[in-house]
Order: sequence, then C-alpha cells, then structure tokens
Amino acid sequence: MYNQDEYIYNEFINNFSDTKEPMAIYGIGIATRNLVSRIPEYNIVGLMDGKRKTGTIWDKAIIDTCDVVELGVKKIVIIARPAVIGVIYHRISSFAKENHILVMDVHGRDLSEEFKLREYDIPYYHKSWNDLKAECDKHAIVTFDIFDTLLVRKTMQPKDVFDLVERKMKKEDSYIELFSEIRKRAEESWYDRDVNPTIYQIYDEIQRLTGISDRTKEQYLKMELDTEFQVIEPRKSMLKFYNSIKGNKEIYLISDMYLPKSFLDEILKECGYEGYVDIYVSCEYNCSKQNGLFQEFLKVDPMRKDAIHIGDNSVADGECARNAGIETFEIMSEKEMLENSVYNVVLEKECTLMDRIAIGLFCWKAFDDPFTFCGTKGKLKLDNHKKIAYLFVAPEILYFVCWLMKSIITQGCNYVLYPSRDAYILEKICNIVKEEQKSDLYPDGKYIYTSRRSMFAASVFDKKDIDYVSTFEYYGSMNELFEERFNLKIDEIKNEALNDEKIQEIVSKYKEDILSICQKERTNYRKYLKEIGVLQYKHLAFIDFVAAGTIQNGLRKIIPENDLVGFYFLKRNTGNDELENELKVKSFYEPLGDFQLEANIYRFYLFFEMILTSPEPTFNCIEDNGKPCFEEEVRDNLHMKVVGEMQGEIMTYARDISAICPELLDEEVNRDFSDQLVGFMGKEFSEIASEEVISLVLTDKFLSTKHNIFDR
Repeated sequence: MYNQDEYIYNEFINNFSDTKEPMAIYGIGIATRNLVSRIPEYNIVGLMDGKRKTGTIWDKAIIDTCDVVELGVKKIVIIARPAVIGVIYHRISSFAKENHILVMDVHGRDLSEEFKLREYDIPYYHKSWNDLKAECDKHAIVTFDIFDTLLVRKTMQPKDVFDLVERKMKKEDSYIELFSEIRKRAEESWYDRDVNPTIYQIYDEIQRLTGISDRTKEQYLKMELDTEFQVIEPRKSMLKFYNSIKGNKEIYLISDMYLPKSFLDEILKECGYEGYVDIYVSCEYNCSKQNGLFQEFLKVDPMRKDAIHIGDNSVADGECARNAGIETFEIMSEKEMLENSVYNVVLEKECTLMDRIAIGLFCWKAFDDPFTFCGTKGKLKLDNHKKIAYLFVAPEILYFVCWLMKSIITQGCNYVLYPSRDAYILEKICNIVKEEQKSDLYPDGKYIYTSRRSMFAASVFDKKDIDYVSTFEYYGSMNELFEERFNLKIDEIKNEALNDEKIQEIVSKYKEDILSICQKERTNYRKYLKEIGVLQYKHLAFIDFVAAGTIQNGLRKIIPENDLVGFYFLKRNTGNDELENELKVKSFYEPLGDFQLEANIYRFYLFFEMILTSPEPTFNCIEDNGKPCFEEEVRDNLHMKVVGEMQGEIMTYARDISAICPELLDEEVNRDFSDQLVGFMGKEFSEIASEEVISLVLTDKFLSTKHNIFDR
C-alpha cells in the first residue's frame, strides 16, 4: 500500500545522502513536517515559503532569499506536489541562477533542466505580415495556392478524410473493407499513368478495383465530398489578408488538386473567399504545378509574369513558380509550423485517427497565423484565455469523457451521478458526445449537489467518524475547522491554532451536538436524493475529477442499498487501506501518490479543477425545507466570466471533434497523447501571457488553502 510519508523519505535519502553543505527546503506543508522530523542528521538550515519569510516552525527557521545567501546554501529542495513545483521553481529560478544555487525536487531532479526553455529558430520565423504586404505592393497580380494556404483541413493529413469516410461506410450494407488504402491506391494509379485525375476518375478506378455498383460509387463519392466540406475551414488570418487586397489586386487561385473547379469555387465562397478572377486546378488541365500549370496560367497573357504567387509548398509553390518566371512568397502551412516548432514532439509516436483529428484541431487553432512564431523561436505566446482552453484543456477533457462513457457502458451502470462542482462541465460534455454520436447505450444521469463537507458530515455515525473528519487535513484555525466540517460554532476556541489535544477535548465535549447535526444532514440528504429520483437506480456510476474518494465513500455510507462505482479522472491515494478496499473505483490516470511524476496532468490538475467548476458556490447541505444551502462565494466576477468563457471553448471543442469523427466512442483513447498536449502549458513550451488566466486563484475552503496556478 502506498504511504506518502515513506515515499518522500525514501526519495530524499536516496537522492541527498551525499549532501554535506547547508541545504534549504522549500515548503512548510505536512509533507515537510513529517520529513524533517526524520532527518535530523541533514544540514537543513531553514525552510522557505512563498508567503512566510520569518519565524520558526517545527524547530526550523523560516528563511528568505537573502538568508539563503548568508547561510551559504547551495541546494534548495522543493517538497511539493508536481502541480505546484513549476510555480515555485519559476518564482525563485532567477535568484537561484544569479547565486549559483541548485534547485531540485525530492526526486533529485535538477529543475533548471526539467524546465529548460525549448527553442526552435529558423529564418522563416523572422518574416512578418509587413514583409508579405510589402512584396504584394510591388505587383498588380497576386496568385494564391488554395489548400494549406487559404483553406485548411481540421485533420492532421489529407488522407485522414479517407479514414473518416471508411468509418462512415461501416454503417452501410456495401461496406468496402480497407477503403482508405484502396482510395489512395486508386489515386496513385492515375499519377503512375502521368494523369492528374479528377475525383470522378479516382472513383472510377475504385469501382474497377472493387466491383461496386454505379449507385454505390456515387454514394461514396458524395460521402467523400460531404466529408471534405465538413473538415475544411478558411485560414482566417489569410482570409483577412485576402480581403485587404481584394479590389486593389487582380487575384487568381492555382492548385494541385483532384477536386473539380466547381467544387472548389463552392467551398471557397462558403469560406468567404470571393472576387478572384479564375481558378487553375491541375485535374482540369491534366498538369500539376511541377509540369505546366503555371505555364497554363501565363499562356493567357504573358503580362501575368508580373504576378507574385503565395503558397506553402517550397517546391510546387516556390521553385516551380520561379522556374515559370513568377516571383513567390512562401508561407508555412499549419502542419509545417507544427513540424518546425517545439510542439513537434507530438509527431514522434504513432497516432490514432482520433489523435490525428486532435492534432488537426490544435494546428487549426494554434497556427492559423502563418507568422505567429515571428520573434518567438517556435513557441506560442498565448494572451487569450479561450485559446488556452481550446488548445490544452479541452482535448484532455474530451479524451477523459470518451474513456468515461465507454467504461460506464462496459460496466453496465444504469444511471450516472455528476456531483457538484467538478462534474458540472463533464455532464455537459457527456451529453454533447452522446447527442452527436447518437449513442443510445450510454445511460441517463443527473447533476447532483455534493461536497466534501456535506458528505463528511452526513456520513458521520459515531465518535470514530467524528475523529476522522476532525483530524482530516486542514490549514485554518480551530473554530474554523469545526464550523467548516460540522456547521458547529464554538466561540471558546476562536482563532486558536490547530492542536490535536484540544481537538479531542472539543470533540468529547460536543460529541452529541455533532452527531445530532450530522444525523439531520443525513436525513435531509437522503430525502433530496429520493426526490430527484436517484434512489430508484441500483447500479450507479459516480463521476469525479481528481479525488481520493471521500465524497464517494460518504455517499456510499448514506445510501448503502445502492451499488456505487466511481469513475475518476485521477484517483488520489488516501493511504487508508480499509477505505481503498471498500471503494469501487476506475481511474483514467493511475491512482498514484501526489508526488508522482508519471504524467503532465500531475502538474496542472489544479488548474483543470478551477476551469471545470460550476458557477454556483460550494454546496454546504440540504436544509430542512429541502433546498440546497451554499457557502459564501469567494470568486469575483472576472474569475466567473473567464472560467465561463473557457468552459464554452471546451464544449465547442467537444462538438467540433464529435462532428468530425464518427463512432468516436469506438476509437482507442490514447491518454499519453492528450497528456502531452497538457504538458505544452508549461513555461518551457509556451508563454501563458493571458492576465485573465494568470490571475485565477483556486480557493479550497474545505482545506483552507489557495493556489495561484500560473504565478510567475
């Protein structure tokens, strides 16, 4: 069984046993208290904290940065969860670097290496919109490539469209096995014959290879065209530029493509591109840019050599245009920007179709502006909180929801409980996916009011339960503890610091009062569950985000007649063998200790919790009249507005990917991929420059703590 104190102790002595020089520990939480009491032989000259700069605690001095230098400290060890280590490191990194002090975590990692800024600099990243505009000003005629320049697909590769068509085909009686491969082979066979085919010729070849009927051929041809319409979007920054020169320049479009001019014309107009003179497309001239398409464009009027061509392909749009005598300005496609940025690590591992669509959506949102890396060395500078939500938070939540829904269906639960407040958005995402995917197997459910406080109190039956609740981790004063945990006001201990002996004294004195309060809360809560129809379902799925299981355990004790299975994003380990054995829980991430480093989400889950939380205050209890009672709201209006808008982006993402990917719940859920996107929030990858996000504070009244996730 995992024991956090033992884990931290063993990690510390294994990694710092040879350290003789003065050390400082950053962190004054319970984990540090339990560690320093066991390592008196180590030369720990002081403890550091973000707020407290002086005084003593656990017989150790609290020191500030100036004290660290005076005491000759050469090593600072941060004792904290991965969720806050990055915040702490960035807070002291400049000071440490200036004074040649090594900052490490309990695992012995040099954090200057772990959080080293990644850079990716190439000449293109010194170009800007001004350069493009200046070049265009020199020419009366401007020609554009179409795909990846003016239009983009919300997929990683063009061939992903074929895979999507194959998924849709599975619902049809005349399903073609391995359609995607046959589709690629049919197109390539025309190029082998030196023909630049139309999509109609490609489907003629598919018919020849498979023997499908004319009707089926037309059906699947239409399915591919419909899918193209579904995944194609304008590259909005290029549309804005296009419109800025429209009317002042003579504009032509030149494309290597099997889609006919009529289809391209329709989709271009749908995406907002109008006012061009003509489209030159390879399949209608039976020649590509490499073997004559630019010459066809010039054949009409040699004066067209005064044109400048804008495109993303260095050969087709660059070299071939210049060989024809046309000047060029090359911009990067969204996918090329991904390949030439710090984010290219997502391409190192094999991707599922779901991953490839997620990469397409990431590129579509992150790299719409072809000059977004100008001066940033291949990193994103994100000053928009909505964009942060769409890029990093939404994919992880969508992947979790897909795993969650599949797991609940497999487990055979007949009703789903979405507890407040962390499951507020999860319920909405599940409903979006269920509706978009037309999944009748996923059961109905309800958002219910719960909280750690309410479940702790309502599940207290005896003195042992009181002791457990009253000694559970807390950082406030004595009177705040009893008021928060039991709704019991005790004036005689007002503002006293926590003291184990005093807690036991108060518990003994007020035991009957506490039991009476808890009995009433339990009765009211059971009545609430009955009235909203929960108790009629015997096999309940209980959703939670990051939790040790305290709410599920409380609910299990309140309604023991119902079978309750927990489905968690990240199950925290309680360290309580009895509780761990009694709870039925399945976790998206492995239920490891808080100090584990196996996934990026361990660094950022507090931020996720803050974004997922409902707009209502924390639930306190069900009153005698049956109405829910809430705690005082601690979030300000700006916080609520920002979180609400970020939640909107998460729901938009769920609709976007659900609409594109049929049979989403049948896809493999690649947790490592979505977690990699989460890691891109780190300062070593991206600059979070949104003041709205940086200012967000997560307040945990139950523990009496606050966290500023992106504190710099």
